[in-house]
Amino acid sequence: ISLIKTSPHIQLYLLDLKLGVEVKAYSGLPNVRIAKNPEEAVKLLQAVVTEMAARLQYLEKVGRKTLDPVRDEKDLIVVGVDEASVLYKKKSGDRSAKEATNLARELTDEITKLGRAAGIHLIAATQKVTTKTIETDVQENIGGRICFRVGTLQGSNTVLGNKMAYELPD
Repeated sequence: ISLIKTSPHIQLYLLDLKLGVEVKAYSGLPNVRIAKNPEEAVKLLQAVVTEMAARLQYLEKVGRKTLDPVRDEKDLIVVGVDEASVLYKKKSGDRSAKEATNLARELTDEITKLGRAAGIHLIAATQKVTTKTIETDVQENIGGRICFRVGTLQGSNTVLGNKMAYELPD
């Protein structure tokens, strides 16, 4: 809500694989796109990567390092993934589900590596971060992290690289 209210130059791409129930309030807004299932999520991520490539080509053409939404007349894009573990957790069995998961992981990895200069940012929320839910490559490219108390030392080390989230008071 704060992003929408404070920036006239923003697009939100929200991935909520609980059929969109968590982001329903945003569904009618013109600058919000919502994916409610893995197939829609992959399509939305593919659209973001395509836009990112176009923006990087634009930056190269005009000789700049980063995009400015006002100067370049291109909105910032924020991709929000709720319950990232549902989208990214490696699946067994169903081949199409495996393919969608692998593609979503690859696209997200590309966005975390190249998106900032193109004005594209990722917010991934999950209740439990492991390398099975968010791969180390993606975790390494996420600069800012917010973490509440976790129940295990391993969980704290995975998210923050230290024991501080484990030692937070109840």
